[in-house]
Amino acid sequence: MLYDHFTRFLAEQRLDLTGRIVVGLSGGADSVVLVDLLQRVAAELLCVHVNYGLRGSESDADQDFVSDLCVKRGLDLIVVSAGDKMVGAGGGSVQERAREIRYDAFQANAERRGIGLIALAHHADDQAETVLLNLFRGAGIEGLAGMPVVRPAGSGAIQIVRPLLFARRSEIEDYAHEAGLDWREDSSNKNLKYRRVALRQEIIPSVQQHFGPSSVPNILRMASIARQLVDSGYAVPKSGGVENDEPVLDLAELRELPSVVRKRLILDALANFAPDVPRSKVIADQIEQLINQQPGKRVQIGTLAIVREREVLQFVISEEVMAVQSSFSKTLAVGETIRVPEGILSALRLADIPDTLDSGSRDMVFLDADAVGSELIVSSWREGDRISLLGSAGSKKVSDLLTDFKVPTLDRQKSLVVRSGKHVAWVVGLSLSARFAISDASRAAVMLCFLRTRSS
Repeated sequence: MLYDHFTRFLAEQRLDLTGRIVVGLSGGADSVVLVDLLQRVAAELLCVHVNYGLRGSESDADQDFVSDLCVKRGLDLIVVSAGDKMVGAGGGSVQERAREIRYDAFQANAERRGIGLIALAHHADDQAETVLLNLFRGAGIEGLAGMPVVRPAGSGAIQIVRPLLFARRSEIEDYAHEAGLDWREDSSNKNLKYRRVALRQEIIPSVQQHFGPSSVPNILRMASIARQLVDSGYAVPKSGGVENDEPVLDLAELRELPSVVRKRLILDALANFAPDVPRSKVIADQIEQLINQQPGKRVQIGTLAIVREREVLQFVISEEVMAVQSSFSKTLAVGETIRVPEGILSALRLADIPDTLDSGSRDMVFLDADAVGSELIVSSWREGDRISLLGSAGSKKVSDLLTDFKVPTLDRQKSLVVRSGKHVAWVVGLSLSARFAISDASRAAVMLCFLRTRSS
């Protein structure tokens, strides 16, 4: 029955899943069933499993299960070990960080192999939970629309598809039982400190008890209606254009629109011109306020400026800011504090090695005083700069490090490095070089501290 619904859903959504596909395989019932269904429609699969290492031997057992499953099914498997990337994530941020890591892993492997589709096993109950989470966060209509069946990843050359969004969790597990499929249970799915788990285990069952079993289908129906509105653009009039290769929004037309539609236009302009800028309600509110302010007022987001001109809101890259930031260079003597873009930076020599080298902040690091010497250079990073990695014998390009830390394109120009001689000692706020790290042989330390200040 589920297979028939699956093929019907693919036809309704015009999804061709018979080619090469990256599929996220956690080992849970949802992803195991998705792999089974995709193989039945003759998809050529590359499975990607992310081991976060958060559950010790249980995480390793999940990996072993997935490996055995792929061997039995003749499937290629990529395992991504992400334990080190989860360091420092706590509370609600654990699930958010895990989500970032696995989506990055799916996209990276798809790009590396020239595969245009990533299939994920989200189902209808996941959709209901997502809609409620967005509702409780105060999301707009896009949040109430939940997860789309298809959305672009990265630049848009790769598509993420969710071919199980039609199916309830119970249908998927029934199919798994009938097909004799084994799967793994994730113990963290019972941990009520995670909001999604609290929704699943306590809130939704309570809603169903008081409002009946149709509650979840009704949530899904509302999400479907919201999705149709979002995909149709709310029938929003076109009030934008281009001047000097830069997008503009017409002020007179914006004033005639309801606030919710104005903000949608503003966020769409941001998405088209500066996709790295977060599309948040706070930013939309700030830009909307420019409509009733004096010409010349602006909202600055990194190197992107939204300027209130006489008749339009204009979106521009602040070349002047970029030029200053990309050419910054200044000497920093040990014992001195200097002003740098976005803050101040100090270097202090310590006669004794601190008991702990973990300051709890990436904006403070300790270097071997003898390796550093008495004078450093603080400058913008340059193409070709490399940094030696802690815990590794190799080095990495600073540009790749910025990518690893997901530094937005518009903020990359602001990133600074501290140099000792010809070597990068610290990418400020991100990573210390192994070449200058404290060791058992170190006799004294230099503490570098970056204090961020608001830009004027």
